[in-house]
Amino acid sequence: MTMLLRVVVAVASIVGTAYITWSLPVIVGPLLPQFIALMVIPPIAAVAIAPGTIRFAFIAGAIYAALAGLRRLLVPEGNATAAEQLSTAAIVALLIPIVWQFWRWTGARIVRSIAPGSQSK
Repeated sequence: MTMLLRVVVAVASIVGTAYITWSLPVIVGPLLPQFIALMVIPPIAAVAIAPGTIRFAFIAGAIYAALAGLRRLLVPEGNATAAEQLSTAAIVALLIPIVWQFWRWTGARIVRSIAPGSQSK
């Protein structure tokens, strides 16, 4: 039952953001409610697909990249504001796992190296 609910949430989120991307104005960028929806709904879909793992960031990045591509296909010569915002969101989403892995490699070492020196003897 949970799997069915997760699939429904993911599909509804992806279809909803595709509809929002489809209905954006040609000349100007997205209005504030559309912008907020485009920035919030794809991570919800990604968490529904891969809950509790860092893979959600890759999935969110892929959704943002697909939406940016959809926007470029729909309005190749219009204002590129929406496509640029979605592309930036895709890059940021893909940086999350890189930063997480960097922290796991270096941050834990830094904490371990500081922790023994700060203990009282």
